[in-house]
Amino acid sequence: MIKKVYFENLDGLRFVCFLSVFFLHSFRTEFETIKSNTTYQFIVKDIFVNGALGVNSFFVLSGFLITFLLIEEKRINGQINLKRFWIRRILRIWPLFYLCVFIGFFIYPEIKSLYGQHQPTETASIFYYLTFLNNFDIINNGTIPDASILGVLWSVAIEEQFYLIWPIILYILPIKRYWIAFSSVLSISLLFGILNEG
Repeated sequence: MIKKVYFENLDGLRFVCFLSVFFLHSFRTEFETIKSNTTYQFIVKDIFVNGALGVNSFFVLSGFLITFLLIEEKRINGQINLKRFWIRRILRIWPLFYLCVFIGFFIYPEIKSLYGQHQPTETASIFYYLTFLNNFDIINNGTIPDASILGVLWSVAIEEQFYLIWPIILYILPIKRYWIAFSSVLSISLLFGILNEG
């Protein structure tokens, strides 16, 4: 059992990442009069244009911390306890995730109905959300779900996919071969970026 690891120097970075994501979403609007306002344009396009980098930074931080802990566990114990790792992630993420899914697919339509919006407008497929593949649902539809509580869950799906696959790779490979996994991920990421540039 490895001792709890805490990187104090990452707290400031976490705060900046949170702030950039918060402000990115805070200045969204559907009103054309606001969109055309010069002050709004300045805030959105000049100040918070790179707000989405906060989400990417959270992914990098999460990936770093999880990888560090898994390597330390394997170095100290000789192997990674996949069952314990997955149970901890399930208990931490699944209850709130599935509560959001339930609200998005069942409670939100009822609220809309109460306000006289009876026509079905939800494009999301519940199957993708029940299986943590909802990021692909958004890709397939080309649009975010009608229920905003569902729209923000794409990042959780990516994290869950990472939690499923990455520990297995580190479990299978010996530590001295981890360079293969790391260089493969970097190469695939660079190739994907080049092919999808523009």
